[in-house]
Amino acid sequence: MKRAKVAWSTIPTPKSEGGLGLRPLKETNITCCLKLIWTITSSQFLWYRDKAKEFHRVEVKNGKNSSFWYDAWSDMGRLLDLTGIRGCIDMGISLSANVEKAASRRPRRYQSDLYTLIEEALQKQRSNMTIEEDISVWKYKMDGFKPKFSTSNTWSLLRSPAPTVTWHSSIWFAHATLKYAFMASLAVLNRLTTGDRMLSWNRGIDATCILCTQQLETRDHLFLVVVIHRRYGRG
Repeated sequence: MKRAKVAWSTIPTPKSEGGLGLRPLKETNITCCLKLIWTITSSQFLWYRDKAKEFHRVEVKNGKNSSFWYDAWSDMGRLLDLTGIRGCIDMGISLSANVEKAASRRPRRYQSDLYTLIEEALQKQRSNMTIEEDISVWKYKMDGFKPKFSTSNTWSLLRSPAPTVTWHSSIWFAHATLKYAFMASLAVLNRLTTGDRMLSWNRGIDATCILCTQQLETRDHLFLVVVIHRRYGRG
């Protein structure tokens, strides 16, 4: 049995340190994750960070990994957005506190209705806490969250839906030929390059129908001529 000539712990180190300069997968993965965090938190992507607040929540179990102020652990959302920095002073809960630490303190009474609601949500959470780890969840429908990210569901929640068209199943059906389906959808939407449309782009062109050579070439006229030609043209 052959033995390794160099210990693996030496291989990933830089060449200047005696290794081969190979990057361990674990450290590389952590680096990539940190880069992703940097991308999200940089000023260039502030809009997306604010949008993510609507989708991300924390399902509290033991409360140790959930920030009391920064995580949306209740239906009220991120508490810091509601109270401002003054909230941690008025409620006596530090900005670095997790939900477990906040729930372990003695309940207080407040004159502010907002602080009273927060205190009630905290005490309700306290009675439901377990020994399990907290779970990050992502919105998958308007009032539902799951512990995984769904691209299709997130896209559906972000977009503004348009009215359903009645013809879509007649064109985009199973085993349909893509190029024919695409051309058919253009025809239904009246986006074919017919004479009347080209005339709106360039007033100097001849937009007369090339089949009948008499009328303006429009979508409806063109298809009518084709139908007549197929039915009677060979008679």
